[in-house]
Amino acid sequence: MRRSLDILDPLISYPIPLSIDTDFGVWDNKCDMSLPKYFKSILWFADFDRVSIKKDQDMILFQALEKGRMEHLKYLAHKLGGRTLIEFARKNAKRFSRKSIPDFITIVFSRS
Repeated sequence: MRRSLDILDPLISYPIPLSIDTDFGVWDNKCDMSLPKYFKSILWFADFDRVSIKKDQDMILFQALEKGRMEHLKYLAHKLGGRTLIEFARKNAKRFSRKSIPDFITIVFSRS
């Protein structure tokens, strides 16, 4: 059993611990499926605090591929895998304004 914060001073506010292992299971902020703040620029139309990679994956992938920067794509490739980006781009090729997106994504993320 491991705890990240064993002794807490009640007068100091602490950030949420990154991980707490207990006998009842593991809770880890890394599995939180919220997005970094820089995704607000491509998801301006959505309630950003409620957007989740898990439930809104298609919308996020489409916006990142259509309007996003390389940092958006790298983050999603890290979280979901490069293969997921490639498959989504190929499956939705006709929806993109630029027909070169699927080829570009395949070249960049084929080794992920």
